[in-house]
Amino acid sequence: MLPRPGGCTRAARSCTPTSCSTASYRFASTARDYRYAARSDLEAPLLRDLARLDDAEFRQKFSGSPIKRIGRGRFVRNVLYAIGNSEDAGLRTVAGELTQDEDETVADAARWAEKRLS
Repeated sequence: MLPRPGGCTRAARSCTPTSCSTASYRFASTARDYRYAARSDLEAPLLRDLARLDDAEFRQKFSGSPIKRIGRGRFVRNVLYAIGNSEDAGLRTVAGELTQDEDETVADAARWAEKRLS
């Protein structure tokens, strides 16, 4: 796996529109249509909570969301990449818990994240 590009995890809690170098984020505007408004339960979620979602919890949490289409495996894989790039050693245990996940994509990303945080 490659290190994060440009130092961006896209899930960093310190990321703000004014500090982000990603053009799509810097120039994004608040949705006017309520169907596209951010759900309060999904604003600034903790990476540890997202990584620990099982399939049923994932489906329930993202019901009616485009995120549900990618499925739990690919979603948690991406969360694990953010964990590995976070430089937060406290998340190493979360990655370690997923190294034996039944989805090999998740398990591989978990091993990578655990190694990065060692």
